[in-house]
Amino acid sequence: MKERYGIDGSNTLFKVWGIILLVFTALGGVLLLLGMILLFAGSAMLTSYVDDYSMFMDSYSSAMMGSVSGSVMVIMIILFLIVAAILAVAAMAGILLVRDYVKAKETLVVFAILYFIGAAFTAIAFVFGIAARAGIGMILSYLFAMLWRAATGVMLLLKHKRAVPASNIMPDQLPGSKPLSSPVPAPFPSGAGTIEGMFGVLQGKRFEVYTGRNYKIGREPCCEIRVNHPKVSRIHCTVCKLQNGRYQITDSSSNGTYYDNNKLQKGIATEVNAGGLLVLGEADNVLQLI
Repeated sequence: MKERYGIDGSNTLFKVWGIILLVFTALGGVLLLLGMILLFAGSAMLTSYVDDYSMFMDSYSSAMMGSVSGSVMVIMIILFLIVAAILAVAAMAGILLVRDYVKAKETLVVFAILYFIGAAFTAIAFVFGIAARAGIGMILSYLFAMLWRAATGVMLLLKHKRAVPASNIMPDQLPGSKPLSSPVPAPFPSGAGTIEGMFGVLQGKRFEVYTGRNYKIGREPCCEIRVNHPKVSRIHCTVCKLQNGRYQITDSSSNGTYYDNNKLQKGIATEVNAGGLLVLGEADNVLQLI
């Protein structure tokens, strides 16, 4: 079964943006439906007009009138199909933003590219509108559409960046789940270690860790060890207990991670001995790896 992707952190902003996008799409769908009704009503009236007055026209004029009527009808149908396709893309993008999970991260990138293309075309229309001295209402509508599409593309890319395999998110942090009333059974029953809070927010707390599993430490809800402190990054670092009894630490913070007074290099997995002190940012939060 193909693994789904959850969101590393809160999905609230993406969900609100997606709901607004779906509301705009629904309004656009209503306007499109009304436009189609008016189109077919106007086409029927034009056809009736041509039939009623064809007797007063020569054959050439009557044929020309019918040809123009048919051409206008085809052009309008093509325009409506284009608008319908744009609304379909908007609806699917809104659904992707609202969902707590995505089945394929690449889908977010594809829709982001479509939105950036739409923003580019709108920017061209905006420039032509200014050059043609169009009304202020039309120019402002182009500007709003351009900024909205560009911002939606950015939101889709941000969600792609924060999408992580659902298996990496703790069960009690999954969207819509209830807090666990009992500890999660250990996936690795042997070789357990302990991370103990020595000073700061986690002082006196102990966390059991298992060999071969990565534990994220930081402020984000997706972190197995949450440290709600302004000097701690959203995902400050990752700790893994190794088979040889040592620990592997990977720093990903803004304020730095230290182990036994040695600053770890950001983005580089560093192997250390157990028993040392892990300092997050500054000396405000200190953990011991046992």
